[in-house]
Amino acid sequence: MKKSTAKLLTLLMALTMSTSLMATGYLVSEAGREGANGFYFEAGQYNNKLQYKLDGEEYYLRYESSNSRWEIWGGGLTLYFSDDNQETPPLSDWEVDYGGYPTPYV
Repeated sequence: MKKSTAKLLTLLMALTMSTSLMATGYLVSEAGREGANGFYFEAGQYNNKLQYKLDGEEYYLRYESSNSRWEIWGGGLTLYFSDDNQETPPLSDWEVDYGGYPTPYV
């Protein structure tokens, strides 16, 4: 095998490995509840949909099937919610429950 081919294969393997290690999740910003802002990493499932947890904190971005809505939840309370009933968290149309204004961007 030529050196250039070996280098290309090594580069492709490194790129594949680094891509597979990248975390998936959502950035929540500008929420009135300051602690709810940050990057939410994929953290298993909740109500048969992926849920996301704020790194190092007890805040979750998850689907609540009893209300058919997405919620940003923390401290035992629903802080923000969106009635947009879709497979993934909505990027807009969030409403305040116990979180305080302004509503977040996801």
